Amino acid sequence: MSRQPRRPRRHGLSDYRSRDPAAGAWWQRGADFTGMHSIVAFIFAIVLVAVVGVVFDPLDVTTEFDLSEVELEAFDDAYQLAYEEGKQRGIVEGRQRTLVALGLEHAERDAPWIRGVHEGWMEGWNDALDSLEQATRAHAPQDERQRELELLAEIERR
Repeated sequence: MSRQPRRPRRHGLSDYRSRDPAAGAWWQRGADFTGMHSIVAFIFAIVLVAVVGVVFDPLDVTTEFDLSEVELEAFDDAYQLAYEEGKQRGIVEGRQRTLVALGLEHAERDAPWIRGVHEGWMEGWNDALDSLEQATRAHAPQDERQRELELLAEIERR
């Protein structure tokens, strides 16, 4: 009788060794580069980058959370500019109005600059009324034209 060679058992504990001599002992954990520890480390890295980006903002990127601050800064800058321009314009207009008021209320009417103020004021006022009347005749709607002309006629000319 010839003896048949013995077949190895088909379970993982045969001879307590792996069939792959480089794999090591069966009770040691093999290297698994895509295991749970790698996934957790990857998620942790993404969260860390997001937190650093939001808290420290190293690239100085304007985000949705920064829009209210940027809007307030822009408003403050625009307000300052408009305030300064308005202040300068107000000073000039205030001086002009004061000068005209002095000329209109001055007791001496024979001074040349007082006469100039009065004549300019009267001519400007009357020219404005004439222009309004012409515009009303040319462009006012038919049903409103007569009423506007009567209102302009009631305004005193100087």
